[in-house]
Amino acid sequence: MSDEIDPADWPDKLRPIVKQMNALLELEPGWNSYDAKPIQREACTRGLEMLQARDDVPLPQVVPRPPGGIQLEWLGPDGDFCVEFDCTTRMCKIGVTLDIEEWRSEVSLVPLETMLVWIGGASRPAVEVRKD
Repeated sequence: MSDEIDPADWPDKLRPIVKQMNALLELEPGWNSYDAKPIQREACTRGLEMLQARDDVPLPQVVPRPPGGIQLEWLGPDGDFCVEFDCTTRMCKIGVTLDIEEWRSEVSLVPLETMLVWIGGASRPAVEVRKD
């Protein structure tokens, strides 16, 4: 059984992302010359589900993460927005990094709708930064 994601299962707009993710799924263990794990299909699927939730969200760059997850990156003139998907445990966790001109922060819990509105350009997220 292949780990490949079937592009026919996703909207036409997401097919370029599916193609990128399928290429990442072919990465061998140690793909970064160290101890990187193979990319998890579930992490890719979760990323696609988030992108599918709204039509007005521009397509991100897809970057592999050494623990086996992926990162979706939106790079813009006012700052960067990254969402990490890591499914190494029984739950798939999402980490968000905002790198905006005025402030930089790691935000662990941001409502999905808030993230998607910001990515779509409607507004910047109103988030509370937790200091753990």
